[in-house]
Amino acid sequence: MLEKSYNAWYPYFQSKLAIILFTKRLARTYEKDQIKAVCLHPGVIKTGILRYYMNNMIKNIVMFLIHPFFWYFTKSVVQGAQTTLYCALEDYDKLVNGGYYMDCKLSKESKAARNMEDADRLWVESYKLLKLEGSL
Repeated sequence: MLEKSYNAWYPYFQSKLAIILFTKRLARTYEKDQIKAVCLHPGVIKTGILRYYMNNMIKNIVMFLIHPFFWYFTKSVVQGAQTTLYCALEDYDKLVNGGYYMDCKLSKESKAARNMEDADRLWVESYKLLKLEGSL
């Protein structure tokens, strides 16, 4: 919960890991009901999100220097939407339940994202935080 210190990137990366873990647990939970759950990484997209990170002079200078490279290696909003559209429109039978998609294809997750014990713990903690009752 980052109660002692805060770094803007740590919770971002942690949230991305949590999405994958939660998706894997969701997929496993509803597999018998023939419901598939997938998650995806759209890529690094040219949006205005970094304006919230640029809160001091040094960061602004660094961004100014890397700006040309940033724009070259990032995707437009339309390009970034392609994997989302792919997953939403692909035939049910072709999608992998619990799959992680990137660039419109199934991709391998990090080792941490394949830890089902962590996925189970996240699932239980989510129930507690949301004060849900019922089957875990």
